[in-house]
Parts: sequence; C-alpha cells; structure tokens
Amino acid sequence: MRIIPKSPFAQLTFFETHLPVWSQDPGAIGLSPQAVADLAALQSAAKAAYDAAISARNAAHGATEVMHARIAAMVSAGSNAVAAIKSAARSDQSIYARARVPAPAMPAPAPPPTAPRSISATINSEGHLRLAWTGAGPTGTSHGLGARGGAGTQFVISRQSPGAPPRQVAVTADLYYIDEQPPLAPGAPLTYRVTVRRGRKVSEGGLSITVSLPAPSAGQTTDHARAALPTEGRRAA
Repeated sequence: MRIIPKSPFAQLTFFETHLPVWSQDPGAIGLSPQAVADLAALQSAAKAAYDAAISARNAAHGATEVMHARIAAMVSAGSNAVAAIKSAARSDQSIYARARVPAPAMPAPAPPPTAPRSISATINSEGHLRLAWTGAGPTGTSHGLGARGGAGTQFVISRQSPGAPPRQVAVTADLYYIDEQPPLAPGAPLTYRVTVRRGRKVSEGGLSITVSLPAPSAGQTTDHARAALPTEGRRAA
C-alpha cells in the first residue's frame, strides 16, 4: 500500500506529522540523526515554497479579477466615446476618417421584386371577371417580402385586346383584381398580365393569362355573357 501520499499538500502534512516522531530516537527506527535533520530541512523548504505558490496563485487570481474589471470599465467608457463620434459623424462623414473609426457599411440595394407565381381567372357572384394571383418573396416562394402584398409592393395589371397594345388598367396592393367592365369582343381572347412594382423597381417579367369572352346567346344580357366566361383561360409566362 502507498505510504507517502500523492498530492503535494498531503505529502507536506505527512512529513510534518512524522518528523517529530522520527527525530525522538532515529536509531530505534533504522534512521540516523543526520538523515532526519536533512529531511526536516527539505520539508521546511518545501513548505515555504508551497506557501509562496499559494500566495502567488491567490495574488494572480485577484490580479486577474482586477484586470477584467478595469478592462470592462475601459470598454464601457470607450463605447460611449464611439457612440459620440458616430453621432457627430451624422452631419460630417469625414469625422469617421479623422477618428479612425470605420464608417457604417452602405446597405446593399434591394433586389427587384419577384413576379407572381400563379394566376387564375374566375367569375364572381356579380358576374365580374376576377383575377387572382400568388405573390412571391425574394426567393420565388410564397414567403418573404412582398409574398402577401404590402411592404410597399404593388401589382400592376395590364389588359390587351386583339390587335391593340397592352394598356394598364389597375395598380393594387391586393392579390386580386376585379374587372367590372372588360371590353366585349365575343370569341376574341383578352390577355391580362400582372407585374410587380416596389418603389422604382419592377419585376423581371410578369405572369399572363388569356381568357375568351363568349358571345351572348339570343335573349342573353351582357352580364349573362360575362357570367359564361370560362373560369380558367390559357396561362402563359
């Protein structure tokens, strides 16, 4: 079994308690007086070194705490100074260079809005043509800025009759448009196109749908003819 402990403190304690006993009659336990005296001197020197190490460790711990506290105080005051510099630089951007403080990065320009993802045409209960579409976010999905309208997003609707150029008929922030008076040209297709606008930026491309207006049958009113409009037309990108 181990007689002398492993830890420094336990080793010091072991010899501190045993040396007085060993020094009473060294010869009786197989030791010489000189060996006991030399061991006592070594134990005394080891105890002094141990105590010095503990004191140094405690002093280092205390010094580390003081260092962290003083650095925190410096950073707090420095943060206030940087905030004051930035406040002054709002009216004079050259202050950043004079203070050697980096100026805020300019925000990246927003990308153009994304074109709608789908479009459909139906007839509502009042017999009016109703266009509906799905907005698209920046990644082309139904999530993100502009996907549900709002956020400065506007949908521009144009209508084109056969042989005529496209004509803008509405601008809305909603995800639908009701055309109460589409031009009646029985059997001729009408093409509606929806593009997206946000500020001065317009989506690259848009989404179109073509519908045909059937001719009213004998005795049928104009509104009845609109009600007979197919619920879906040919969709084109």
